[in-house]
Amino acid sequence: FRFPDSEVGRNDNNGQYYVIIRFKRTLKRGTIMRRFKATVIGSFHTSFPKIKELVLFLQEKGIEVVFPKPTEVIDATVSFPLLASDGTTNPLDLEQSVFDAITESDIVCIVAKPDGSIGLSAAVEFGWALSNNKLVFVLVSEETEELLLHMFAIVVRSPDRIVRRIDKVIADLYWPR
Repeated sequence: FRFPDSEVGRNDNNGQYYVIIRFKRTLKRGTIMRRFKATVIGSFHTSFPKIKELVLFLQEKGIEVVFPKPTEVIDATVSFPLLASDGTTNPLDLEQSVFDAITESDIVCIVAKPDGSIGLSAAVEFGWALSNNKLVFVLVSEETEELLLHMFAIVVRSPDRIVRRIDKVIADLYWPR
């Protein structure tokens, strides 16, 4: 896992995660530091309280959550639940905004359903994250036998494990074994 032309860093003064981008192949050399970004996805029908809880947890740890913004579901009767923070009701525009958020993020966190599976939309978004070389975490309530999740993501049982794994990724980048 590597960001192109960048390094991952943690600012120990306030515990916030940053991506440090060093321009090496451009005419202008320099350094930009920005906050570490995450997108949280999953079934908004069955897992929205856990999704919201994970969003707040990541924000407390200094990770910027690109999607979803802290909000409420305003219409769960449709196949694609609408959030108060959504700017549109068009399902195609909503899905595109999720793809855009994944592209902008450094990591993607998927909140699995209580049975350990993820829905069709989350599976497509999972594929998008992988095709964009994102580090993917899957938060499960119980151990899951879903082989593809274990093959292509880091399966964790608690939000705290996500932050610990980010710390490990940072340590491996700076101090490889």
